[in-house]
Amino acid sequence: MPLKFTREQIEKVLENAKRLVQGGAYSISPRDKNMMFTDEYNLTTDKFKKIFLDIAVEDFHTAEYNNNDRFSPDDVCYIFVPQVMLADVSGDLKHHNVYVKFVLVVRKISDAVIVISFHEAEQSVNYPFR
Repeated sequence: MPLKFTREQIEKVLENAKRLVQGGAYSISPRDKNMMFTDEYNLTTDKFKKIFLDIAVEDFHTAEYNNNDRFSPDDVCYIFVPQVMLADVSGDLKHHNVYVKFVLVVRKISDAVIVISFHEAEQSVNYPFR
């Protein structure tokens, strides 16, 4: 079930997430879809960071409570779908809707961003702040 957030709330979430990613406090789940996507488009750590840091509040799609056993059911998954120009391994450039789903994990010692999904969007996208 989608959660309701204001534009200002999403701006703060995105600001915090970008600060953590910029500082290296993140990880990408090694799911098959994520690995295939990063391999197909040769997405290095630097390219991933650029895509993530270029996400705008207008790229926000939805948010929902976590349904993954690895995290607390109270954790919120934020989903953004930026439109990104990527070159595949043969060098062909195309626009892609990149599905980025992440959780902000707050720990006693330090916070982190866990990127659960990072791949081509597979469904139509609604952008509430566009």
